[in-house]
Formats: sequence, structure tokens, C-alpha cells
Amino acid sequence: MPPAHSAAWRLYLRRIQELGVTPPTVKNCTLRNQARRVANFLLAWHNAEENGGWDPVDLWNVDAAIADDIQTVVRLIRESHRYPNDLGFSDEIAAVWRLWRQGPSSATADRPAVR
Repeated sequence: MPPAHSAAWRLYLRRIQELGVTPPTVKNCTLRNQARRVANFLLAWHNAEENGGWDPVDLWNVDAAIADDIQTVVRLIRESHRYPNDLGFSDEIAAVWRLWRQGPSSATADRPAVR
């Protein structure tokens, strides 16, 4: 398996992060629901206590390619013992939080902020 900072790992992270910053206002219901599930996963990795946990059953509710990317990132988490900020994704996680946790348009606005 590649080291945590390798280009391969960053590709998996980048692909799911890009879906995670899909706005909750997008009209395509399937895309919006998948983006919400990815955002929940990323924010739980960042800080589950403050951002809510991630439900692994969400893997049933995303496309197979997205589920595979999430599972790959779970392996990265296990092997690297690092948070997304430690891997250079602090700006990206902040963008996901702004879209999915901050403001009245958020589906889960009652959850605490990313710190």
C-alpha cells in the first residue's frame, strides 16, 4: 500500500472531497444525497465528536465507485494515523464544513463547528 502522502492516496482523497463540496442546494437529489454522505464521512474523520459520526451504512447509498474511494480512505486513516489537516487538506475540510454544517441552508446546521 502506498505511503500516506503519495499521489495515489491524495487522488482518492481529492475525488471524495470534490463530491463533499457539492452544495446542499444542488437540484439533483441523488447527487445531493451522495454529497451529504461523503461530507458526513469527511467531517466525522476530522472531528466526529463535534461534527457528528459517520454511518457506515451510507456505503449502501452511494455509487460503487464512491463507496470504493471511501473504503480506500478508511484504510489510509487506519495506516497513517493522521487527520485530514495533517495530510494537507485543512482548506478542503473547512470548505466541506461551510457547505454542510454552517448556515440556515445546511441540512445539519445544528451540529457544532469544525475547529
